[in-house]
Amino acid sequence: MESNVARQMKCCRFVWILLMGHLCWAQTPYRTLSLKTSGPQPLNAFLYHLVDPTGQIDITKAIQLQKDGKFTASFTPTSRQDFGYNTDFHWLYFALTSPEKSDLMLEIEYANLDYVELFEVKNGKITPLGLSGDRFQFRQRPYTNNNYVFPIRLQAGEKAQYFLMLDQPHAILSFFIKLWHRSDFLRIDREEYMLWGIYVGIICIVMIMNLVMLLATKDWIYLWYSLYLHFMTMPLFSDAGLGFQYLWSDFPKINAYAPVYLYVWAAMIAQTTFMQYFIQQTRRNSRVFWWINAFKIMVAMALVAAIGIPLFEVKGREEYMYKIVSQTTSYLVPIIVVLTVIRL
Repeated sequence: MESNVARQMKCCRFVWILLMGHLCWAQTPYRTLSLKTSGPQPLNAFLYHLVDPTGQIDITKAIQLQKDGKFTASFTPTSRQDFGYNTDFHWLYFALTSPEKSDLMLEIEYANLDYVELFEVKNGKITPLGLSGDRFQFRQRPYTNNNYVFPIRLQAGEKAQYFLMLDQPHAILSFFIKLWHRSDFLRIDREEYMLWGIYVGIICIVMIMNLVMLLATKDWIYLWYSLYLHFMTMPLFSDAGLGFQYLWSDFPKINAYAPVYLYVWAAMIAQTTFMQYFIQQTRRNSRVFWWINAFKIMVAMALVAAIGIPLFEVKGREEYMYKIVSQTTSYLVPIIVVLTVIRL
């Protein structure tokens, strides 16, 4: 009798240990980043992620899901968060504590997010720290920058939780998330803007020189070379968010036209035309003259279609435009390479 009771007690203890082990594993406490007094802050090891397929989770529900252990550790060991082709909303969570007063900057290094919003939870109080995205006017950003930057302030010994909601539907969602001390961020940011300024300045000087040569010689090759430089610079400028910041900050609808890809298409037309002028290609001295012209016409028609579909708000465009534009670009690039190689 006693042996049976002992076996039952051992069995109960074993089941209890397994159950508690499972609960402890499933509800592992979230780690909190204790800020360093200087230098980079290794935020990537303290990020937790939640997918929202419905788009119905608000900050109140996100907080409750975090308490219930529904957020899981970020799967990437670096500051890059890559979710591939995306159709869902995403929440990121992290917690900070500071041994001294800290003035921080949270940077989302990707300029083409449709929607990004940061919430702070401190002492039970929820505080929105900023709502932005390339579907909003640039002036709405919580901090003036080509990327999405959110100022964060903590007092000595203070602890706070942060919930970041992101949305980039029917497109690739991939970005860097970094946490800086304000002084470090301002220094690096100034250096980046200075490099961009030098690069754009050189391009502008070359373009002006070409336009002067055009007026002096009446040779259209200088115009096409200037257009080529412009169209090749603008994809980089747009992808970095500088086009939105400096050229169309009050017209976020332009971002829906995928300007990065469309500038590449325009550059293909300018490049092939410049090439024809440069080698003095005509239908009499080149067997691919008509092929190159047909390619330019095809790209021009694709440009008109890619601009017209969002302009006339064709139904369902949000679901297929990104895939079509990106895939078309991947097809056009090898074609132009072949035509450039066999240009005679």
